[in-house]
Amino acid sequence: MTKDCPDDSISARVEHLISALIGPVHQLVQPTPLAAALQIAAFRILQAHAQQPQQEEEITSMLLGAFINSIDWVAHCLESTHGPGLSWAQHSKYGSDVRSEGSTGADFSLMITFGENFARAGVFQAKLAACNNTVNIHRIAPYREDVNSDEPAMLPEPQALRLLVHAENIAGSVAMSHINWIHYCAYGPTSFFCIPLSQAEDIILDYKAMKPPADAALLKLLNAIGKGSVAGPLKRRAEVLYRNRHRRPLVRNEATCELIHVLAVGASTPPGDDAPGWLNLCSADEIEKFRKTFSKDTEFIELDGNAYPSPNPSSNLIEHLNEQAHGYAMAATGEQPGGNTNRPGAPRP
Repeated sequence: MTKDCPDDSISARVEHLISALIGPVHQLVQPTPLAAALQIAAFRILQAHAQQPQQEEEITSMLLGAFINSIDWVAHCLESTHGPGLSWAQHSKYGSDVRSEGSTGADFSLMITFGENFARAGVFQAKLAACNNTVNIHRIAPYREDVNSDEPAMLPEPQALRLLVHAENIAGSVAMSHINWIHYCAYGPTSFFCIPLSQAEDIILDYKAMKPPADAALLKLLNAIGKGSVAGPLKRRAEVLYRNRHRRPLVRNEATCELIHVLAVGASTPPGDDAPGWLNLCSADEIEKFRKTFSKDTEFIELDGNAYPSPNPSSNLIEHLNEQAHGYAMAATGEQPGGNTNRPGAPRP
């Protein structure tokens, strides 16, 4: 096995840990410690959401926190000294940069790294779903002003079209049927499920047919407004122009995967092999190109998959806690700094 893929004994321990913590989840690929951490984290957030429904942004933030926590302790528990690493980038919801959520259509991206020359990438647009079988993807992305030649103005348009452009910026010209690595990640009541952008092809074709007349109407409004705040009026007008499309949800089908399975397959499939739902990055240059799809408006967190991170920050915290515990113990027992104990006498009868 490669250093990023566990041998049979490690995989057996990984499966035992998953089963013990969340139940006998069927493993589509022999799991790595990273796969265990991601599955445990995602399941716990799904379980929490099922018990007390959360909002979309809250779930996404909870997933990130759970990933960070699980990866560290699972690696320690399994005494894993190597494995694939995880990078998470959350696109700014309110940023105006060309690679914010408003410009790309993406909520967050994941990259699973297997050394310096191979990685897998996935892009996710999160949606809160009212049921476990359908998700409404109709959203209007906001107006973006012309910043420079690299960041031209963007008129309001359906979010799916922004995702399509983002796919082309990452992977170049690509057929719609091959964009299975950009997902609508639906947070249903008891299921977090992923539907690839490729399954929205008919909806996107409709959007493309509507875009020329919609753009003409929006440009006319933009010119009429002139100076002043234009983003709000333009978006409201776009919502009217594209209003007939909001009743066409994406429906769960054979291409739909549970988020837990997408994560497990991406983290466990051997380097070089295709993992459904992921884009292979087959060189250091391709990995760096993917990193550059993020900007200052993007929070980027990297976890290297190793079990033993530097102990220095933790040791400082532990030392401080132990010092404070000693002081607390002295106060509780009445011990004085010099070693004497000053206990109150028994009350007089």
